[in-house]
Amino acid sequence: MLIKATQSLLASLVLLAASAAQAAEPIRIDGTTDESARQSFAQMIAAASPEQVMAVQMAVFAIALDGVGSAHEVVARPELQNPSIGLIKDRVHGMSADEFIALAQKSSVQLPIEP
Repeated sequence: MLIKATQSLLASLVLLAASAAQAAEPIRIDGTTDESARQSFAQMIAAASPEQVMAVQMAVFAIALDGVGSAHEVVARPELQNPSIGLIKDRVHGMSADEFIALAQKSSVQLPIEP
């Protein structure tokens, strides 16, 4: 009886440890499709602090506009007028919020991340 209880307790501890490890893993962008990118981005935003939400949203703009040469190009390309995660999904696939923000900070677009 004691052996079964010990085995049960150990199994519970292993499951608890596995759950904690998964909870500690940051949410990453799934850039496989536009829909998966939108869903994973929404999960990322929902789990982020208010400060991080602002930084991630601004990072979308910085990454989308990276390499854009002029305002004329923005006007000529409607997708740049309202950048979304779908536009940059291939560039940010697999990234966490922190990695996403770091990429934006390396872009040629200079937008302050803090309000």
